[in-house]
Amino acid sequence: MSKLAKVITIILVVSVAGLIIFKLLLPKNDPEIVQQGINSQNQGGPMEEPNPLSIEYMRVQEYPGSDIVIEQ
Repeated sequence: MSKLAKVITIILVVSVAGLIIFKLLLPKNDPEIVQQGINSQNQGGPMEEPNPLSIEYMRVQEYPGSDIVIEQ
């Protein structure tokens, strides 16, 4: 058997073994876990608190220097 054939055989065996181990260690898609993940996400309803990047939220905040009044 030539050296190239041995190298190809070793690479093939290691690749197949790696795929088998990967499939065995891969977590299964348990329907209960998947359903919990779906239920915990926001489904597009009203948010409980305003988004910190929204204009309404930023208008009610206090910022340093915001009490300065410029008079002419």
